Amino acid sequence: MKDFSIQQTKRIEEIDYLRGFAILAVVAIHTSANFTKIQNVNLLLTINVIIDVFSHFAVPLFIFISGFVLSIKYKGQFSQKIFLQKRAKSILLPYIIFSTLYLLYRISFSAINNERIPKLKNHFFEPRF
Repeated sequence: MKDFSIQQTKRIEEIDYLRGFAILAVVAIHTSANFTKIQNVNLLLTINVIIDVFSHFAVPLFIFISGFVLSIKYKGQFSQKIFLQKRAKSILLPYIIFSTLYLLYRISFSAINNERIPKLKNHFFEPRF
């Protein structure tokens, strides 16, 4: 009989350090990105552009960490159906919920400020000349 259980592994402390490092890089990306719009070239702009450029390793690092941890957790044979069901519950369901809330917020915000709500038909099918 095949073993479809998830491997119980010990927490890898170094992975937590990598996650923390990637989190700091994401914060650096979001804080330094606004400073790249400064009109005059000066030391502040140069430092922030360098921080912005060298912090873009964070997203690939998060993808690497996710793949590494999942490969350790699901080492050997496992049920793809159970794996996909767990991923759908932990990723797809929150995505749908928060996307719906965000869209409702945008629609209500547009109605309050008398803004025109963009239509997908106009956005994708009309030429932009």
